[in-house]
Amino acid sequence: ASVVSDGAELFKAIADYGPDLLIMNVQIQGYNGLDLLKMVRGNFQTRTIPIMIMSSPENEDNIVSAYALGLEEYIAKPLSCRILQAKVSNFAKKQSMIDYVRRRDPLTGLVGKRAFSSLLTSTISNQKKNGHLIFALLQLKNFKETCESAGFSYVSKILTRITSLLTTVFRKKDLAKWDENEFALLLENTSLTHAQFMLGQVMDSVRKII
Repeated sequence: ASVVSDGAELFKAIADYGPDLLIMNVQIQGYNGLDLLKMVRGNFQTRTIPIMIMSSPENEDNIVSAYALGLEEYIAKPLSCRILQAKVSNFAKKQSMIDYVRRRDPLTGLVGKRAFSSLLTSTISNQKKNGHLIFALLQLKNFKETCESAGFSYVSKILTRITSLLTTVFRKKDLAKWDENEFALLLENTSLTHAQFMLGQVMDSVRKII
């Protein structure tokens, strides 16, 4: 923990720490909370930090100004610990859902490369002790050309059908939308021969869809 004495130091501390949520008073000792809000929202590094402000209901102008600057939530004073706890809990649930959506490809519903890479790292660590692990990338050839010639609507249907095919053969948690024309999958405790056979059959089915 650290103690700061002015707004500039406070902003630097916020930028350095990068909190998941910032709760502050609209009037900070020796500093205007709205000015700090402007600084946070105006900086690329801190502009997405969610902010809650505590203020008395009679400070209506300050509250309206804060919302105009990008305030997420207003907390009325005098402060109720139960209400604060409820608001923070509700925020955490919403943020969890947002993070979940961000981690997934909106069209296929599969996790993206970043989330799957984290899973891959942890799985590799476990499988060093427990057995075989095969990582495969299924690449759709001429995908870019198909997008340009057939249009987004057609490509969306193709990707949806391929996803449906893959999820009937493999567990959804073992699949990812790796790139615009690539799907990734993990096969645990599977021999190379069996994996090649399964992937060969899948690719034959994928070619029929395309």
